[in-house]
Amino acid sequence: RVSDGRKGHDKLYASEVLLSDDGKSVFLKIPDMKPVMQMEIKYNLKSRDGEWISQFIHHTVHVLGDASALSDRGFSKDDLTSITNLPSNMGLGRSEMEFRDQGLEPGLALTVNSLKSGEKIVDVRRSRLASLHIPMVETPSPFMESGAFNLVWEGFLYSDFTRDVTIAADYEGFLNVAINGLEILSGGSYRKAGYKKLVSIKSEPIKLVSGLNPIKITLASPENITYMGDPIDPIDVGLRLFWESSTFSREPIPPNALWFSPISAGIDRFSKIHEGRELFASHKCISCHLPSEELLSREIMPELLWKAPSLDDIGNRVKPEWLSKWIENPALISPDSKMPVVIHGDFPEGTINHISAYLLSLSDSSGAMNRMIRGDPVRGSLIFQALGCIGCHSNPGEKTNDQFQRVSLDYAHAKWQPEALKDFILNPARYHASSKMPNFQLDENQAKDLTAYIISENRVSLDYKSSFLGGNVDLGKELLVSSGCLNCHSMNVEFSNSYKAPSLQYLEKGDWSKGCLSVSEEAFGQAPRFNFTKEERGSLQAFGKVGFNNLYRKVSSLAAERQLISLRCIACHTIDNVEDTWSKVMAESEKLISNDELGRALGIEQIWDYQGRPDLTWLGGKLNIEWMHDFIAGRIPDKPRGGLIAKMPAFSAHARSVSRGLAMMHGIDPEAVIKAAIISPEAVQIGDKLIKTEGGFACVTCHGIGNQPARGGVLIESINFNKVTDRLRNEYYHRFMMNPQRIIEDTMMPRYTDDSGKTFLTNHYGGDAQKQFEAIWEKLKSIHTSDLGSVN
Repeated sequence: RVSDGRKGHDKLYASEVLLSDDGKSVFLKIPDMKPVMQMEIKYNLKSRDGEWISQFIHHTVHVLGDASALSDRGFSKDDLTSITNLPSNMGLGRSEMEFRDQGLEPGLALTVNSLKSGEKIVDVRRSRLASLHIPMVETPSPFMESGAFNLVWEGFLYSDFTRDVTIAADYEGFLNVAINGLEILSGGSYRKAGYKKLVSIKSEPIKLVSGLNPIKITLASPENITYMGDPIDPIDVGLRLFWESSTFSREPIPPNALWFSPISAGIDRFSKIHEGRELFASHKCISCHLPSEELLSREIMPELLWKAPSLDDIGNRVKPEWLSKWIENPALISPDSKMPVVIHGDFPEGTINHISAYLLSLSDSSGAMNRMIRGDPVRGSLIFQALGCIGCHSNPGEKTNDQFQRVSLDYAHAKWQPEALKDFILNPARYHASSKMPNFQLDENQAKDLTAYIISENRVSLDYKSSFLGGNVDLGKELLVSSGCLNCHSMNVEFSNSYKAPSLQYLEKGDWSKGCLSVSEEAFGQAPRFNFTKEERGSLQAFGKVGFNNLYRKVSSLAAERQLISLRCIACHTIDNVEDTWSKVMAESEKLISNDELGRALGIEQIWDYQGRPDLTWLGGKLNIEWMHDFIAGRIPDKPRGGLIAKMPAFSAHARSVSRGLAMMHGIDPEAVIKAAIISPEAVQIGDKLIKTEGGFACVTCHGIGNQPARGGVLIESINFNKVTDRLRNEYYHRFMMNPQRIIEDTMMPRYTDDSGKTFLTNHYGGDAQKQFEAIWEKLKSIHTSDLGSVN
């Protein structure tokens, strides 16, 4: 962007227009015009005979011209005409920056109403998409019990031009959609024998004005009895909203076209409750404040299942001085740590010494983990960058505050025994099954190089007050079982844990200004000291007022949304036009390293020219759910993008929750079985012709087929054709083929269609792009690694 350097585009609007004296040229006056590498002008012009001309121009602006030269080019400056702002803009502007200045945010406000006893608002939250799937076993909000409900999405639909569009929906339940105050879609899923599981409906063309168009979507769950009183089998409830126009084919309404006002929606109150719920779960509060067995048997939010790291073999893994310092105050070493200060009161140093001494006594005396690593720190620094570690971690030794809020590695050398750090890099989940540190599936030498880089020198020194050397092992064992450590941490040793805290049921009526959430020493008592901010304490207290049953109601789409944040997916991937941290860090870096050098550090001899990492905006509607799960879990042995330096690591403990939740966020039923269509031999033959160089789209120039590489060479190679149909949903494949740049702006994939849905190859299906692309899909389904295909 010219405005702030971020990836993307600034939108500018002409303020004045001038027609040349001969009526053949148009001059546009654009405020704040600057030299730019690439500019696109879209226009709708009405010709003298009444026909509309819709087109675009791409150009580079090297220098700005002199306005006084207009008269030399056939323009009369006195005829400049102002272009007035349209009243349809709602007075909220016409660009992203103007929308934000007016307090708008991307997405729609989603209000959840429980209909169990009247109509009661139980939740208001941001929805990034006009879509959602709610299976029968879930509710649309954790703050409501099972039963009838309706959902209301409200906000604005943005259109860059005044244009005619068609709105369509796939839904389950009862739907109503209104735009600019006019009802455009309405329908139900009722039929005589019950409810239809999926209904498709389409509007007549409607006119969207340039700018913001108010939109309201209502989706109600169906009744469980007929008007005759007969019971009806329940169904899931869901929605996917689409649009299409003469310039783009049918697609889900994109996030950047949706805007809403959080203040008008009253979202703040519920946002605090949601945050408090997440904090309560992620800080493992139920490990001490135990719930009933009945609650634990329900479908619960995933964070409640995440355990703290095991203490097994801790003395072999970490250095003694660090362990004592960590027990003393975790936040001093890692400010974002969720572990509280457990040991406090009079003479805490002595207690810490005893516990440290006991934990360290469980280690062996061989010193095997303390051996120096024979790795190459220089190559390790390259691997650190090549894998994108810089997206989540600042470089070891960067003592200044990190503007990207990354996890510091300054004390890694003080924490880890060298061999243990190498083992952790190779398998982060060995002692912490729900670790957010992913598994990059590196080899031994790569892990050694990374370890050598991270601990190559003393980065930041620790100030030690405690010393395990003065600790009593037997007393340390007693203190460990009485201090609450084993409520969160496990050990492969039989203990009788003696630490007790008020039950979850007691907390519902307790004083939430005391104990863990206190701000004064007197009110803390013996409770752990968490590193909560004032705002976080407020959110937890707001959550405490609504009760705890919501902890045991799983809403999969919300769980996936939270995990996109907690797993730091945006460290490597963009989503909804928000740039990834990795790219921002590299833009600020003073030292640039070539892709060839980074590739060699990982043993990749030949890399692709295009090194773009996948955008997550459409992920839930892009990938087949089972493939997405296996890929996130690290079960796909071969990288889909073999020439990409970046490597997707494995989040095995979180793969199921993320993949299913993302699909539901996009309105897709993860349980829906897609029947394998019978491959059409005729379509396969046509598809085979269409992917060839002669008489086709020359797809084989960039795409390999099985073991046969792309004909254009490694530099321009892209994903192998034997991986496409396993990965992609057919619907997304067609959207991408119709206009790749509409989904991925900087893709190398060319567009083969015009706005009418035709291609330049008229010898098959009369140039019908939809049919031609489906024939290619049939060809791709027929391809396997052992089938090299017949390619000219």
